[in-house]
Amino acid sequence: MSRGVRCLPFFAVLLFSWSAHAQRPSPQPPLVEPLPAEAIALGCGCTFYGSKGPREDSRILRWTEADRGHAAMKLDGAVRRLGLVQEKRLPVAREVPRYADRLVLILRDDNYQVEVASSVKRACRPTGTVCESTGYAARLIVRRGTEALRELRGWGECGC
Repeated sequence: MSRGVRCLPFFAVLLFSWSAHAQRPSPQPPLVEPLPAEAIALGCGCTFYGSKGPREDSRILRWTEADRGHAAMKLDGAVRRLGLVQEKRLPVAREVPRYADRLVLILRDDNYQVEVASSVKRACRPTGTVCESTGYAARLIVRRGTEALRELRGWGECGC
């Protein structure tokens, strides 16, 4: 048997596996939907929106002080309870955040990881007596396992 004939099965397998790999569709990024009203916990905390400002129909993530270790987010058609992995306030945690201070959250469950990077755009005045919330420009990165990710830019409101 000639050498070319012996190598033919190897090349056939290689070609078939490459062809099967090339035809596999790329994974779809996670679907992020607005939270239903019943998933919005009341009280002090943060709500992140999938819009440039706070709109009720675009609330996509709710994280409350009462449930400090968890947040709610509707991903791929189901409301998920994400555990807080990390919270950072930069440059330092302050009782009253200032313009340009940053808040970074990393939340996770068994299948999803959400990274929230936000920067204060509307801060309460240090001497102000009435201030309901601090406004943040936010970027959310949502990952399902090791598959594709979805990046969203929006708004966050933290307060009581």
